[in-house]
Parts: sequence; C-alpha cells; structure tokens
Amino acid sequence: MKNGDKAENATSKERRKAQLISTLERERKFEKRVREAAGAAWALTLLTLPTGAMMLYRAANGAPRPDGLRGSGMLLAVMGGLGLLAALLTTSAWLFRRRAPALSAIDARLANLEELLLAGRERARASEAAKEDP
Repeated sequence: MKNGDKAENATSKERRKAQLISTLERERKFEKRVREAAGAAWALTLLTLPTGAMMLYRAANGAPRPDGLRGSGMLLAVMGGLGLLAALLTTSAWLFRRRAPALSAIDARLANLEELLLAGRERARASEAAKEDP
C-alpha cells in the first residue's frame, strides 16, 4: 500500500468519525428535548386534569356559583386532556426512538478498539523483528 493511499484512508476515517460524532450529538440533543417535553406534558396533565375534574364535579353537585366553576373546570379539563395527549405522544416518541445512533456509537467504539489492536500487533511484530536482527 502506498503512503498516499494510507493518508487518504486515514482522512476518510477521520471524516466518517467526525460525521458520526456530529450525528450522535444531534440525536442526544433531540432525545433530551423530547424527554423534557414529556416531563412538562405529564406535569401539566397531573396538575390540570384532576383539578378540572374536581371543579366539574363540584359544579354538578350544588356549588354556590356553578357557572364559574363549570367554565374554569372545562378549561382545566381541556388543558389536561391536551396535556395528556402531548404526554402520551412525547413519551411514545421517546420510547420508540431510533436505535441507529446507539448502534453507530457501538460500531465506532469497536472500530477504535480494532485499530488499537492492530497497532499493538504491528508494534509487537516490529519489536520481534528488531530482536531477531542483531
């Protein structure tokens, strides 16, 4: 193998490695945003849905001012329902996310390990050859 081929091969490996790292970082950021959105949606759901249901229950069972309770209860119930929908969608997006970036990271680590092993083998051969040639 010529020196130019080795240099070109090393450059293409570095380029692929840089692309892999940028892809992994992009996927990590996306996953973090999805998890944060899921947490916010579940918090919204847990705060508004029970409160809205309680207000609607009180308005139906003889509260002193049922119209105000009914209106605010409906608003909170709708917000809670939308929060539940958003929570379910973001949670399912997080659970069923693509696994390709994780597999790419494993592939990159294995490639680095292979390079280290090959370099160690070449050094061992070189030291054996140096010992044989006095």
